[in-house]
Amino acid sequence: MSDQQPTDTAARYVPRGFKVILGLSLALNLIVIGVVVGAGVRGGGPMRGGGMSNYAIPYVMALPKEDRRAISKSLRGKDGLPDRGARRALYQDMVSALKAEPFDPAAVQSVLDAQSSANVSVLTAAQVAWTERVTAMSPQKRAEYAGRVEEVLKRGPRKGKRRPAE
Repeated sequence: MSDQQPTDTAARYVPRGFKVILGLSLALNLIVIGVVVGAGVRGGGPMRGGGMSNYAIPYVMALPKEDRRAISKSLRGKDGLPDRGARRALYQDMVSALKAEPFDPAAVQSVLDAQSSANVSVLTAAQVAWTERVTAMSPQKRAEYAGRVEEVLKRGPRKGKRRPAE
């Protein structure tokens, strides 16, 4: 008996497409784990915060309740913005793309691009609405607001605590 390994490379060949699929699968698993762990640490689900980018949360939290509601209301039903149903449909599109056989990475990328575009359009509209609210504040109100932003940044997110009524 010989201790040498077989020299037949055909037995060890793995198709490149299979390697790509495994890599994408690993990346997707890591993303899902990150979302779950992040939601657990943050105390909410992945949809918490209305899709706002994390950097905007302190600005929104520091606004008076009526301003937050006015911004949210101004975004609902606005022309050119995807509604919640359309954004949920994109998640279903992703589920379908992930289940498809044969797997099509281009279809997955297409859904990711559509989700990114939807998020950017909502975020841009929210930034415009926020800027309009801040611009309409008197210098005194804006200084008070800046103080509340500083407070939010110092204390961090409140886990399980409600904001005091304003």
